[in-house]
Order: sequence, then C-alpha cells, then structure tokens
Amino acid sequence: MFVPKFLLTLAAAVVASAALAQVDTTAVSIDAEPILASRAQDVFGEYECNNFTVYQIADSMFLEAERIWLSEGWTVISNSSGILNERKAVSGDFAPANVDITRARAVVPAPAQTIFDYLITPEGYKLIDPGSNTDDFYKPPLENYSTLSWRDPRCLSPDTVISGFTPRRYVTLNGVDQNARLFVSKSVQHRGAAGCSIYGPASCNQLETNPVRALNTFAVRVNPVAGDASKAVVELINFADFTAPEFSAELMNSIVHPFLTDMIARMETSFTPPGTKMMQQREFEERIARAKEAARLASLAASARAAPSLAPPTPLQAPPLPFPRPPAPHAPAPGVPDDVRHRVERLVEFIQRNGPAFEDTVRERERDNPDFGFLHPWGRFHDYFEWRKRQVCGATATATHPPLPFAGGHGAVRPPAASSALLPAPPPLSADATLSAMSVGALASVCKLARTNGLAPYAPLPQELLSNPAALPHVEPARLEIRLAEFYRHAAASQ
Repeated sequence: MFVPKFLLTLAAAVVASAALAQVDTTAVSIDAEPILASRAQDVFGEYECNNFTVYQIADSMFLEAERIWLSEGWTVISNSSGILNERKAVSGDFAPANVDITRARAVVPAPAQTIFDYLITPEGYKLIDPGSNTDDFYKPPLENYSTLSWRDPRCLSPDTVISGFTPRRYVTLNGVDQNARLFVSKSVQHRGAAGCSIYGPASCNQLETNPVRALNTFAVRVNPVAGDASKAVVELINFADFTAPEFSAELMNSIVHPFLTDMIARMETSFTPPGTKMMQQREFEERIARAKEAARLASLAASARAAPSLAPPTPLQAPPLPFPRPPAPHAPAPGVPDDVRHRVERLVEFIQRNGPAFEDTVRERERDNPDFGFLHPWGRFHDYFEWRKRQVCGATATATHPPLPFAGGHGAVRPPAASSALLPAPPPLSADATLSAMSVGALASVCKLARTNGLAPYAPLPQELLSNPAALPHVEPARLEIRLAEFYRHAAASQ
C-alpha cells in the first residue's frame, strides 16, 4: 500500500475568504538548487507557481527551511520556560522590509506524531494561528490538479483578520513531508490571484492594492525526544510582513518577535495533561509569593539603610517555608456573566499598564460593539467595570463619565464604592505592607516608575510612588498601537 510522503497545496487567504489549489504531480520534480544555489540569502522571493515550477518551488521550500535552521548569526530574543526564541535580519529579496526572521525551539509534552498529525488539520492549525478560520479550509479550490503518486490531495489554508486596516491577502504554497514531520508554507505568485508584494517586480506589485499582498514564510518540524517518546522537540521558523505603509518595520517586529513563543505556549497548554497543569499553576503561585516576599524584604533593608538608628540592628526574621500562597480573589459580583468578567479583567489589566489613553482608544474602536458596551456610562455592567478598574488601577482610575445605577441584571448587587465625602481617609500603609498587597502587575509598574524617575537601586521608595502604581508614563501613539494589537491578539486567543 502506498503511503504518501508529501502533502502539497496552493492557498490564497484574505480577511473573509480563502481559496485553495491542489497540485499536479504529472510533471517531473526539478532540483531546488537553481533557486537557492546562486543566492546567498535565507529567504527567497515570490516565484510564479504553475504546473512546471511547482515542484522546483516546493523542493526549494524544504531546502530553505533546513538551511535557515542550520544558519548562523542569530540573536537571542528570549530563553525562558524552556523556549529558545531567536531573530536575525532577513536578507535577499525582502531585505528592504527591515523585518526580522525568527526561529524557536522547545520540548512539548506529547508524542511527536500526535502533535504533527494534529497541527496539519484545520482545527490544529488554530494552534499555529489563533486568527485562522477553519471554515476556509473547506472552501472551493482556486485551481484543481490531479494527484497521483507524489502528493496527497488534502488542503490547508490560513485566514487572517487585521482589525482596522486594509485587508491583506496571502497566496501561499503549503507542503508537508509526512516522513520528516515537516510542514512548510511560502508566499508565491499565481495566475488565479494576480499580483505580488511591494518587493516583487514592477510588472506585478501594483496589480493588487485592496487587498494588499502580504508575505509569509513558515516552517514547523517535530521530532521525538531521544529516549523519551512521550515528548517531542518542536522547531519553528517564521517570517511575515503585512507590508508598508500602514505596518512599519517596528510594528511588524513587535508582532513577529513573540509570535513563535506564543505558539509554543499554546501547544504546551493543549498537550499538557490536566493534572500537570494544576501542578504548574501551584508552582507559579509559589514563585510569585516568593518574589513578593523578596521585594518586601528588600524594601525593609533599603529603609533601614536610609534611616540608621543608634540602637543595635535587629536581624530580619525570615518567614517559615513554604511561603504562603497569595490570597484567593474575591468572589465575582452576582449577575455579571463569566464572559463579561473575563473581558473586563483583560481590559483593566491593559489599562493599568498603558494608562487612560488605552481605554479611550478601545472605547472609540468598539463604540458599536455590544460586547464592550460596559465602556459607556449607559451600557450594561458599566458600574461593575468602573468598580473593578478602581480596584486594579488604584486611585488614579476615575470614570470618564458619571456612573449610572449598576446594571448587573435582575437581582444584581451593586459593588461597594467608597465616598471620600463620607469616609475618613485611611492612614497610609507602610512600604512593606503596600508591597505585600500589590499585584504582580502593580509591582512591575512601581519598578518602571522608579526607573523613569531616576531612583537609585535599593533607595527607599517614596510613598507617592507606592500609592500610585498605575501612573505610567505617557504612551506614544506608535507603541499604543502595538499594545492594542497585543490586547486584541490575546482576546482572540482566549475565545
């Protein structure tokens, strides 16, 4: 019985539509060297894909991936949680983009064949690209070819949504080597979707302006861990460019750099047994508790150095191990649905990090979206949103509009709101008590403010800095767009 070694398809994807093509196998496969051997570059450009060139391009794609994995000159972006993520500037036809190519490597707790078989299904592709639309995998093909002995007729295609921008179209050739557990995808030209990117020849780079042609070179390889078949080494390559002028090189790199680490994290979450996830969560909580305790002790030591006493110093008493876990969060407000609570939590976290400008921008973008109705004073659950924002962001988080009666639904309970006119101001907390009560995000904000204000290491922390962790520096428009993209990417991944 013949077992197909390769899967090869042609795909075109736009914001709301995608088209696929299966590849003819009657032509003879051509050696990949004519494309790659004469060019000292990591990523080759967009070639026209047809019956006569498809195998040469496909062979070059596989060879290109192998060369990138073996190449040198990489800079480490991050190396934590078992995920090595690296980058370097792309060379060759796409060098003017100034966008980095990235590669990543990690061990995922699942058999290699299990992971790979799932990744090349429409549902598994969601782990690669959470924004993909599985319905696009079943739409009519762009062009049909016969598949006899070399290729498998199944089809795969991504579908990308870019909120608020001119649609981007991908035309990609996808190939799978089942024996090597290697999947590659590459931007090409095709007569069924005329045009190419801005880096292509003048004869085609102006044929398509809406949608705009985007670029992608992607590869994933899965191999079993030596001596442990229950785990697999996952290796990834990614180069993507939505192309100028709307997407600058800085913005693209901010999207590209964390893309592979986020992808591996999704794989680990998907393939990690539930019991292991609970253990990892407990370990994470304990690490956070240790970090908060270390910050408290460091603050006490700094205060002692800043205000020396004539009395003999009293040694700090370390708390007994294990450290106590953080207190459980308050029970959710009655009448507020889980999806609303989750959306509010995510939003106030980003507001706490990025300031009121982030909230104003999201309110404007989502003014017609009922899922974000709580951003408006007349919207349902607005009072709950303002109450939660005050809890997370502190005293600086004031409502943009006067609050209306709490609209939590029938039987809902209005969250308590303290009034400065009725309640006396509480005495200021000590530095150690304030740090102990802070969330991890607030601790990070204090560190950012201290660095911005030029505070020397180990110097006492001023009370106004401790009481206002949400007052981050002004976020410039370009970086605000980056953080908005991050917010929407996380929101899409959680749905």
